[in-house]
Amino acid sequence: MPPVRSREIHARSEVLTAFPDPTHGGRFHQPGSHGCLFADATAPAHAPELGGALRRVHQHFAGTLAVLLRRGRSAGDVRDDLVPHTAAWWLVSLLAGRSFRAAVVPDRDRVGAEVTRMALRSLLPPERAGAADR
Repeated sequence: MPPVRSREIHARSEVLTAFPDPTHGGRFHQPGSHGCLFADATAPAHAPELGGALRRVHQHFAGTLAVLLRRGRSAGDVRDDLVPHTAAWWLVSLLAGRSFRAAVVPDRDRVGAEVTRMALRSLLPPERAGAADR
């Protein structure tokens, strides 16, 4: 793994904070955006020819997140007891669940904001987790 420069560490912290934000999720899931890849995880069942491609996209995305989380853990930006691979799939699942929450949660903005705070509290080191509540 290449050495981490302080500018990269700061950028990773910003990504980690912005990633689960409901506003970002709204932009990410607009028609024509990358969120369409997460809109229906059951698409391979309905269109088997897409199954392999969708699995590869999701696996690549989760793998990239895992690398970022691993680097963030090394830099102290992420909890040191976090398992990057598992946390990456958890974040992908949060993205995939957005359309479900949008369809059924009555106060989706409030709940989305709380989901973001919960995610950050779960990912950040204890001394920084309180910042997620601000």
